[in-house]
Amino acid sequence: MDKPVPCGAQDKINVNIINNIIFIIKFIKLVVKLKEISLLNINLDKYSLFFKKDIIDIYHSWININKPLYIKYYNLIGLLIMAALIPLDYILFGLDNSYSSARIIYIIIILFNLLYIQINQDSLFKREQNYCFSIHLFMPAILFNVLYIYYIYQTDITLPILLLANFITILMTTLFALKFWKEQYAINIGSILIIFLFSIASFKTLEGFYLISIHIFSFVLAYFYRRNFIYSMYEKYCNMASMVPKNVAVHIAMTDGVIELDKIFKPTNRFTVCLSSDWRNFQELTSQKDPKYIELLFQNFYNCVFKELDKIFPNGNYYADWTADELFIIFFDEENDENRIMESVASFAYIYATKVFEKINNDADIDLMYDIGLASGIGLLGLQGPEKLKKTTITGESAGTAKRLETEAKKIREKNNSKYPIMIVDEKLYLDFVKYNYFSNFKVIVAESKNIENQKFYLWTNNILDYDKQINIEF
Repeated sequence: MDKPVPCGAQDKINVNIINNIIFIIKFIKLVVKLKEISLLNINLDKYSLFFKKDIIDIYHSWININKPLYIKYYNLIGLLIMAALIPLDYILFGLDNSYSSARIIYIIIILFNLLYIQINQDSLFKREQNYCFSIHLFMPAILFNVLYIYYIYQTDITLPILLLANFITILMTTLFALKFWKEQYAINIGSILIIFLFSIASFKTLEGFYLISIHIFSFVLAYFYRRNFIYSMYEKYCNMASMVPKNVAVHIAMTDGVIELDKIFKPTNRFTVCLSSDWRNFQELTSQKDPKYIELLFQNFYNCVFKELDKIFPNGNYYADWTADELFIIFFDEENDENRIMESVASFAYIYATKVFEKINNDADIDLMYDIGLASGIGLLGLQGPEKLKKTTITGESAGTAKRLETEAKKIREKNNSKYPIMIVDEKLYLDFVKYNYFSNFKVIVAESKNIENQKFYLWTNNILDYDKQINIEF
């Protein structure tokens, strides 16, 4: 027969349970209020962008670059906090307490972990293409949770201070790891499983319910904070991409703190290829169509262009600037490899003059026409201009030549209306384009435009055979 519980003891247990429930409700209300304040200005509609590949790529790049720092940082923080709590144990619970010895075990494990990290940092911190789970980032947080779970379940009566310590531990370890989603998920899920096992073994189901509830709450909280962090980083990237090449913008977006742009993309003499392109009869088009239609046409056209650019230049070694119907692109290479630049430019120029043109005209209900000028050479490329309004600019002959070749193509079109874009290139580009087998049937022309008159260049269009019969100027 079960031994009856004394009336006074039963009342004490009931009061303790009620106090714990009131405490957990107040604590959750406080954290919810803090969450509402911090997320007040966040537009959750923007998070549909979160699943874009370029956002995920920037986020994973940030992880791979910053993970080594955070591994050391998390281990040191865990070590220092645990060491600082040992004197507090003696103050609150006396010299003969069961908490300090467990803290010493935690400190020893983290010290060994830090020693291992220091000895093997060359292999551990090797830059990887994909985001991989790190046991060394996961360890300090999961051990912290396990330690405080043990404190709860080793006593017969759960003290409110132990519940509070667990709540703080759960929130802090989750939010500290929120930027690393794999480790954060593992911390929450691993801790919940351990709590579940301890609850079954000790019959402390109410405490288990409290702790699991806080873990679920902190999991959701970390999820939203992480989305906010990623989106802020992506917005920073988008803002910088209008000033610097894509690869430089990614670097800036992934860097915390103040950025000195002049040092990141300092003007340097590089081999570059410049592309200039302009729509034909744009003024006539704007007078006939609604501005919203023109805006949508811009969006579809430049989306298509930048999609192809990102395929051919995945490292972002280009800077593209557009104003209405005018497009100007500077191609370069970080290692100044001329052959790599030329081959990539040949691939893009062919796609831009054929596939992009065909796709846009198939999708639109108008005949959109544009022509292309391409020139190569050494130029001073980097952030230039007024101190507060710097942007990526090239100072060199190739930029002006590309624009004049596009103007030359416009003059030729006025005399002979080609069904495809007319592309004119300089001699160096011509030789490399032919070498890479992207083009054939180039025709030599003698330019008539200002500053390039009487110079020899090379013309290509997709219907060159029909064009031969119509062209009147001297080859």
